[in-house]
Amino acid sequence: MNEALTELAEYIDGALPGEVLDWTVAHDELAIVVGAASIVRVLTFLRDDSNCLFKQLVDLCGTDYRRHLPDQLWDAYLAAEAEAKSTRRGIWRGKFIEPRMWHRGDRLACERSGER
Repeated sequence: MNEALTELAEYIDGALPGEVLDWTVAHDELAIVVGAASIVRVLTFLRDDSNCLFKQLVDLCGTDYRRHLPDQLWDAYLAAEAEAKSTRRGIWRGKFIEPRMWHRGDRLACERSGER
């Protein structure tokens, strides 16, 4: 599977010169890194190209908030995040395993037992 994903990554990279900043294949998944200005073009290509024909976007992440927010908004963001963390609101309300640890096999008790 990794060979097919590597071939796909190389195809996408070659078909979109200058759009793909980086790509990696790990854990039987392909991750493609593109700049913010390229997202629509790359996603449209993945959907419409006859060699891709993607139907679903699984994850879109990695926004560099610090680079795009003025200092005042960044400070407000950090304060809101700290408050949510300390009061256990939103994503901070439950237990959490960092993605890198989850990929190594760490699981919450409910994931190990199949409960939800």
